[in-house]
Amino acid sequence: MSAAGEMLFTFVACDDLKHIWESIAIPTDVWGHTNSDNLSAAQGFANAFAKHCALLAKNPDLGMPREELLHEMRSSTFQKYVIFYRVRGKQIEVVRVLRTTRDIESSA
Repeated sequence: MSAAGEMLFTFVACDDLKHIWESIAIPTDVWGHTNSDNLSAAQGFANAFAKHCALLAKNPDLGMPREELLHEMRSSTFQKYVIFYRVRGKQIEVVRVLRTTRDIESSA
């Protein structure tokens, strides 16, 4: 794909990202206190994730084929997460974003 494709996110992928962002931005210690540095860490994650998605949009074949999960599914590792996506013409559909430690077969 020569031109960057449009990134689309399923509702489930958006929910995955919401939970990831919250786990970075709003972790609490055992006494219920939060750290203000967490918000900047969450923003840093979001910025890096956006750059990774832009790279995938320009080069959708970078991801590993995951036909065993779903027809035309691909995956790309980003930090501690795996982005599952499909190429739909000029669009990249992000289906899920899961921790690398998660049981993928039961989540697909």
